[in-house]
Amino acid sequence: MHIYLVRHGQTDDNFKSIVQGRVDNPLNDVGRGQAKATGLKLKELNIKFDHIYSSPLIRAKESASIINNELNIGDVIVDNELTEREFGNLEGLDVSYMRWLVTRPEFKKVGFETDEEIIERVKNAIDRLSKTGENILIVCHSHTIKALLVYIDKNNYSFDFPLLNAQVVKISCNKGAYKVEDII
Repeated sequence: MHIYLVRHGQTDDNFKSIVQGRVDNPLNDVGRGQAKATGLKLKELNIKFDHIYSSPLIRAKESASIINNELNIGDVIVDNELTEREFGNLEGLDVSYMRWLVTRPEFKKVGFETDEEIIERVKNAIDRLSKTGENILIVCHSHTIKALLVYIDKNNYSFDFPLLNAQVVKISCNKGAYKVEDII
């Protein structure tokens, strides 16, 4: 079985390099176009998906709906465990500034979901969803996907790994063992 994870399309905050976290922003026009292009690309690959899942945040649900319009998988199933990392008091900051700020010893992260917490949450969700043995498509967020990548192969992936809007990560699952197969 395979799990295909898609990062949602672009939002205005993505364009401005603003940390969104759980702020519920919609896609912009570019993001809608990216989601449609991803749907068409997956359609060309002729993959049979059994289910499509989405984070509860509107940017992921909207992306999933647009992609699903091309693939006709069935109803989009919203799963709260697929939501973006909680960035707490870092939400709304410039991404570059946030990356610098978190390295400062005096900085206190308030409401911030740690690497360990998000990895555990995402791992549990993927374990649960993969038990069906079916090919699934998950539309979610950068740190949600990166948490799984780090869990699978921390030597080659980190939370700094570049992941574009609407990019697809293909993961194989064999008896509970995961392997990154491709980044499309």
